[in-house]
Amino acid sequence: APTSPPLILTAQVGRRLVIAAACPSAVALGLDVGMPVAQARARVADLDVREHDAAADAALLNRLGLHAATHWTPIAMPTHPGGLLLDLSRNGSKRFCSVRCGNRMNQLAFRERL
Repeated sequence: APTSPPLILTAQVGRRLVIAAACPSAVALGLDVGMPVAQARARVADLDVREHDAAADAALLNRLGLHAATHWTPIAMPTHPGGLLLDLSRNGSKRFCSVRCGNRMNQLAFRERL
């Protein structure tokens, strides 16, 4: 099966176009957040480069927070930049959410940190 090229998302910082996010395979190739895109392209010829859509990310986190608040925990809110805070301090929520939420987040390609 063909593999997809490493993916990076870009953002304009001043006059420079830099990496705003990188998939795990891009990071494994030495590409990281803040690196100029020109340098990344010089290092990796077959690179999928897309513009970062911060508004879409914020909308997704808001929807995910609403889902979490209605299904997993009474307190859930997006944090800047790109995080989601879940209050897991009540009624066994931590164990439930570490398994259930963790599995769902991994399906959606999110990383959880408890």
